Amino acid sequence: MSNILDNTSKESQITTNGFKENPLTHKNSKFMKTLFMLLFAVSSLITGIDTTTLAQEDQTIEASFLGIVDGEYHFATTNDKMAFQAIDEKIANVIAFEDKAMQGKKFKVSYTLIEEESEDGEVTEIKTITKFVPLE
Repeated sequence: MSNILDNTSKESQITTNGFKENPLTHKNSKFMKTLFMLLFAVSSLITGIDTTTLAQEDQTIEASFLGIVDGEYHFATTNDKMAFQAIDEKIANVIAFEDKAMQGKKFKVSYTLIEEESEDGEVTEIKTITKFVPLE
């Protein structure tokens, strides 16, 4: 009987602010604080990585292949010339861009544009070809 009374007296302890302390609430608040700190740390890390990437867009053009110059893939649209700094590995393994027969052929080119900011504030555009469809 004294055991039951001891447990009851522990459950009904009054804290200094006048409210009964619930042991489950205390454990949950520690868990929630830990969870909040973990989420905050992860979001800070992600935000820190994201600050270097200013914009990312998916675009598609129709253009004629001009050739490869200094590692960039050059194309001409009806209004402009474009250079792509990178190409999806799957496309590079299938299409032989180095072949002179590819020059002058028309393609539908999909690409992503990523603008990255360096530590000194300089913005660099990186265009990556993601899809490549012959039109001729």
